[in-house]
Amino acid sequence: MSTKESSTAEEETNLFANDTLPTIWVDGVRVASRADGICAISFDSQLPHGVFEQVRLMTTEKMIKGIVDQLCSSLDYYPDKDE
Repeated sequence: MSTKESSTAEEETNLFANDTLPTIWVDGVRVASRADGICAISFDSQLPHGVFEQVRLMTTEKMIKGIVDQLCSSLDYYPDKDE
């Protein structure tokens, strides 16, 4: 495992990257949330034989909102809310 320092001033933690973790391609994402604030995220890939789930994880709604904020900031993309 390698260690990288966090680049944000408010976070003084180290990121321990798992160098053996494979990188996968995904085409889609599904999010399911529960009333208690727990959410499941599923990433999938479209292949000729169908859609295959690649990764499934669970976390809190608060953490997902933070992830979305990071994605938007990294891509400089802030979509308008559909009405």
